[in-house]
Amino acid sequence: MDSGKKQLLDMISEASLAMVDIALFLDTHPYDQEALKCFGEYKKLYMDMEKEYSKKYGPLKREQADCEQRWLWALQPWPWKEC
Repeated sequence: MDSGKKQLLDMISEASLAMVDIALFLDTHPYDQEALKCFGEYKKLYMDMEKEYSKKYGPLKREQADCEQRWLWALQPWPWKEC
């Protein structure tokens, strides 16, 4: 796996974990403005990186798959496999 692909996957995982952690905090502090802002920042970062990954390497989720001409989801290498 090339280093750029691995780095992007790692960053996506880190942002996802940060959102889970902040969401747990927000479950008990639903009005905490700093936590809400932080969650929004990680959410945007996560979505931007996921979009970048999909554009460069293929979809991470079925809903990102291109299905106009054929079902590419099953034809592209899985994100955790080496190319």
